[in-house]
Amino acid sequence: MVNVYSNDISRRGKVIGLEYHQSLVDYSIDNITNHYNHLLKYKSRFKIIQGSGWFGYPKKLKKEKYDAIHVGASCDSIPIYLVHQLKKGGLMVLPLKLNNDKFHTFCIIKKDENNNIHIETKENVRYVPLSK
Repeated sequence: MVNVYSNDISRRGKVIGLEYHQSLVDYSIDNITNHYNHLLKYKSRFKIIQGSGWFGYPKKLKKEKYDAIHVGASCDSIPIYLVHQLKKGGLMVLPLKLNNDKFHTFCIIKKDENNNIHIETKENVRYVPLSK
């Protein structure tokens, strides 16, 4: 989805992966090293680091940085720092608790040019909770 290793610097995207548990960061890096080593060619463009998804990256930054954000853990509310870090016109996908205690709903969050947030709901899902 994102070309982080192009020889043309103007065409390189950037991917930041946040994982709450250091053991999963290590596992991910080992897996990428063994199977997708080309992603590591430009280390400033592709990072997997330990941190909390609730606070975004850099932590608690209130500046638009990202065109897209994927949250791979369930949320009882939309993490506000991720909203701050999503650019106008950007998309965030996440499993969000709406009205059902058992399930979360996979949602697409769109931030329009006026900083309004629009939520498109998809289907019920089960994910592990996003840790703080």
